[in-house]
Amino acid sequence: SLQNPVLKKRHWQRINAAVGKDLSSEEVSFQELMEADVLNWSDCLSSVSVEASQEAALEKSLQKVIDKWAETEFTVFNYKETKDTYILTSIEDITTQLEDSLLTMSSISSSR
Repeated sequence: SLQNPVLKKRHWQRINAAVGKDLSSEEVSFQELMEADVLNWSDCLSSVSVEASQEAALEKSLQKVIDKWAETEFTVFNYKETKDTYILTSIEDITTQLEDSLLTMSSISSSR
């Protein structure tokens, strides 16, 4: 649980508060872990680690939505030869992408 690569500062703060010792250093020895009695905190450590993994998966999903919209190009053309009025062309792909994004965002927002 302590080696989970997606643990962030906020997760380490929770771990350190629970255990009562700073374990976020990369050079924590086995002796220090035993002195901190981490085995008695295994449920808490596991819970924080699982939560960090789930958050990382949600962040990855969110980043995919952001990246997809960043690379989406909207094709437009002038409306009735007016200078400042445009119409989107071929919105089927955009509509599909929007529906997919809304589904993903709904899933993310409903997650604990």
